[in-house]
Amino acid sequence: MKTQYCLTRDITISAPGSDSSGKVEIYYTGCGGYMIKYRDEILLTDPFYSYTSTWNTLTRDLHSDTVLISRLLLEQTGSPRDVAGKISTILVSHAHHDHIGDLPTLLSHYLNDSKVDVYGSNTLTNTLLSFPDIAANNLLKINFLKMFLCVLKKYF
Repeated sequence: MKTQYCLTRDITISAPGSDSSGKVEIYYTGCGGYMIKYRDEILLTDPFYSYTSTWNTLTRDLHSDTVLISRLLLEQTGSPRDVAGKISTILVSHAHHDHIGDLPTLLSHYLNDSKVDVYGSNTLTNTLLSFPDIAANNLLKINFLKMFLCVLKKYF
């Protein structure tokens, strides 16, 4: 079983015309993955919970650890499946197995796919569309090079 780290901070977030504050909880889920909770919404990054050793990755069929996924969702959303749609956004840094290993299983069996947006590269989108249970509706492509160049231009 993996160790899960939690960092909790009270923050104030101000948007034009509103003032809201609350607790932000950040859970490290492994291999670049985080679960960030603010109020009733959850953002996931690089959702891969079913850690598989390098040896097993090379020598066995890979499967999601559905018991672990159900337990994590129960702890974080109050239900073994996120039927309420608390998980609203998934950000994926890149489409390597150790960053998206559980994403197809999450999208097809555990999340309310009409309420979650998945952001990632063209490779991620094409990979996910190869699974018959995943619809293209909420798969949003990000041009990381363009985004990186915009950040460089802003600060340099």
